Amino acid sequence: HRVSGIVPSRSSGQNSNTLSIPRATPLDEGLYYCMASKEGISVESNRANISVDDQLSVSVTPTNLVIIGEGGTAQFTATASGINEMNFMYQWRKRGGNSLPNKVSGINGSVLTIPSLVKSDGGRYYCTVTNEWSRSVRSD
Repeated sequence: HRVSGIVPSRSSGQNSNTLSIPRATPLDEGLYYCMASKEGISVESNRANISVDDQLSVSVTPTNLVIIGEGGTAQFTATASGINEMNFMYQWRKRGGNSLPNKVSGINGSVLTIPSLVKSDGGRYYCTVTNEWSRSVRSD
């Protein structure tokens, strides 16, 4: 049994002493317990708190200081990993609260490109990756 919600339909062992939830996701997190009955008497087990580590991580390349001449193009690539990578959402930002210039492409993708560089484009950029369960991780 699940304290709040239903036991995932892909689970097995719902009528035995072992519950198995294959391909667990953060949606499966919660408190679970077993209910045993015999001759009209029911006993509830201690509750088990299930937590799923989605192993969400992100890194950006290049990682070092990049010097590009005025008029050149800078490109940054975010590499994210975790459960269900097809549904990741990317958001690029520039440190210091400065907004990204209109000429930038890939603000919501894994590759950020800044063409026709000018001095004000200099700075540190980072990417925040969010998975379908609204868990986020930021490159630093």
